[in-house]
Formats: sequence, C-alpha cells, structure tokens
Amino acid sequence: MKLLAIDTSTKIASAALYDDEMLVCECNLQSGLTHSQRLMPLVQDCFALAGWQPADIDLFAVVCGPGSFTGVRIGVSAVKGMADALGKPVVPVGTLETLAAGLPHAAGLVVPLLDARRGQVYAAAYAWGDEGPGQVIAPCALALDELLAHEALAKAQHIIFLGDGAVAHRQRLLQIPGAALPPAHSLHQRAAAAGYLALMRREEARDAADIEPVYLRKSQAEQAREERLHGAKR
Repeated sequence: MKLLAIDTSTKIASAALYDDEMLVCECNLQSGLTHSQRLMPLVQDCFALAGWQPADIDLFAVVCGPGSFTGVRIGVSAVKGMADALGKPVVPVGTLETLAAGLPHAAGLVVPLLDARRGQVYAAAYAWGDEGPGQVIAPCALALDELLAHEALAKAQHIIFLGDGAVAHRQRLLQIPGAALPPAHSLHQRAAAAGYLALMRREEARDAADIEPVYLRKSQAEQAREERLHGAKR
C-alpha cells in the first residue's frame, strides 16, 4: 500500500510517502512562502525523488487541525482534491497527536502545544503504550495556566513539551520540575508521523468528501466580529 501524508497545520509544510510500513521519502519546509505556494511543489518533489506518480497512491493522510486556520484549510483542500480525482480514501489525523507520534515510546507525559493566540494554546497530553500515543488529555483550546494546573500534569514526574507553543513559552515551561523540550528534529510535527498514525488506522479511512478541518474554536476574525456585534448591541 502506497500512502501520501500531508501536514500544513502550522508554519511548516510537510509531505511524506510510505510504501507499506517503509518511509520512502519526506520533505519538510519552513520558509517565507505561504502553503498555497509551496505545498504542491513539495509534493511533486516527493514524487520525483521516489519515482512515483500520483496515480500510484492507494491511501491519503491529512492533518486536519487544530492549528493555523488558513494552513489547515489548504492541506485539507489539497488532499480532498487529489483523493477525489483518484477515487482514493483519506485518513484524517489530528495535529496534536501527530506531534506526539513524532516522539515514539517517550517516557513520561508528552504534551504538544500550539500557539492559539489571544492568550491561549491548543494542547493535549499523551502517554505512549503498545498501540501508540494514548490520550490523557483530549485536544482543547485553553490558557496555558489552566493547562499547567491540570491534575495529569501536576502528577507527572516527566513531561515533554513540544510544538510551536512550547517554543513560545520555553522559559516558563522549563521552570516546571521534570519538564523538557526535545531537540529541533523532534520539536515540530512531521508528515511522516501523520503517515504512521494513518497506517495504524487505515480501517478508519473515509471518502474525501467526508474530511473536514478541526478548529476547536472560532477563528480570530470570527471572534472579533462577534465582539463588535455584542458591543453594538449594548
């Protein structure tokens, strides 16, 4: 089974190709270009390096969020378009779980963090088991202080924080006893990790039309519009 996995949920654009359980190729890019400019060239580079054609793909995987609203939409739309054109199924994968899957069999609690702006983070917590990262805290959007006060984090002896939210709050997080951040190659999400999760859950594959972004909260523009409306009604 040949799989193409795509992740554009943050500033990093990532694409990976699997042939059954073997990772054939992965391309990751963080530059000044937007995902709309760099995603398809990145995918084409993967195909060229592997010597594959789009028609060779049997299964698609896409990271559906949370994360950048625009980035998530671009990745989901691209995969839906390719999968629909080829008549192939898609496995949706979450951004936070993809981050956790990049630290296989990590000891302690793995806590992915994404900067959600407006004083919040997208967060979850996982503990590794025989079947991959097991969910301890479900994906949510909340203030960092609220997350750090969670019972699961308070009880953990070892906590690994990762993601761009961990980078943004590095100094604060490293003051927590037993806390650490991984090195750069494991700090951010990778399409290879999304592909790993998708292959584990290939029976959950769906029709391309059924794949939707996962935002966890309203966009900043929607929130600002609601605030203006509420202010006008007072």
